[in-house]
Amino acid sequence: MMFKNHEKRGKMMYYKEKGAFKMKRQYEDKIQNWINDSKKALLIYGARQVGKTYLIREMLKRNNISYFEVNFQEREDILNAIKDLSNAEDISMKLALYSDTSLMEGESVIFLDEVQLYPEIITKIKFLVDEGKYRYILSGSNLGVELKGIKSIPVGYVDMFQMFPMNLFEFVNAIGINDTTIKYLNECFEKLEPVDEIIHKRMFNAFYYYLICGGMPSVVDTFVKTRNLREVRDEQQNIIRQYKADFIIFNYKNYTSTNPLKQDKVEDKPVIIEKSSLNDVELAKEIISLVSDILRVDLSEDKILLTGLVIHLRPTI
Repeated sequence: MMFKNHEKRGKMMYYKEKGAFKMKRQYEDKIQNWINDSKKALLIYGARQVGKTYLIREMLKRNNISYFEVNFQEREDILNAIKDLSNAEDISMKLALYSDTSLMEGESVIFLDEVQLYPEIITKIKFLVDEGKYRYILSGSNLGVELKGIKSIPVGYVDMFQMFPMNLFEFVNAIGINDTTIKYLNECFEKLEPVDEIIHKRMFNAFYYYLICGGMPSVVDTFVKTRNLREVRDEQQNIIRQYKADFIIFNYKNYTSTNPLKQDKVEDKPVIIEKSSLNDVELAKEIISLVSDILRVDLSEDKILLTGLVIHLRPTI
């Protein structure tokens, strides 16, 4: 069934630039179609580390489009400068002023990353699109808000889709299994014919490594470059540490900003778990158990992770 549902894609591209391995993603066509035809803004959201920012940059570079990137997490100064502006002309003028390169009206793209820190920009994008001075791409993480806090998404002004980690077909292409092999497997499936034994073993091994590595691009990149599972594990642990940090940075801030007990210290977080509903806690434990099984890392005793996840799951209203 998996091979039957595999979408035909263009030739896979594998090349190196400054030592970085580049992989074909299934979302390239969506972004390319937006570049070619859409007059709307583009919003791409998804979990951290799934490759949103990297893919947006690559597609803009591939199409030779000049762009100005603003990461609201890194550029708090720019965020503070525009967050209280309501006029589209003022916002676009400020952003163009801060750009390191000259922007061409009607052609250049302003890429706003980490928009969960400034959700109001998604509501305001309608006016920026109507102004028509620049094109806009917005990217945000599920962590912390997952589009919560947005008053309204302007229908008819935004193309949007969610990105996920690499699927099996993206993974096998990344490790060197070409489209010819995939086409052959599809034909075998459709004709109910047995697969060549050598190809079968190769695909079985690829599936085994996919179960170990998962689909986070940086982990796949590490595996492709090193074929060293210890380094793969190290990169997985690195991602887990980043997720833990995000739980604390975003979710605890959100919790304290809406909770009358916001004077509680970070050290008092176990109290939060005690006050949470049983459903929230049990769901958080199930999620942690699932992630532990996938990564083969025991996270069940990590109280900080559990607390952060409980806060994330609780209603923000």
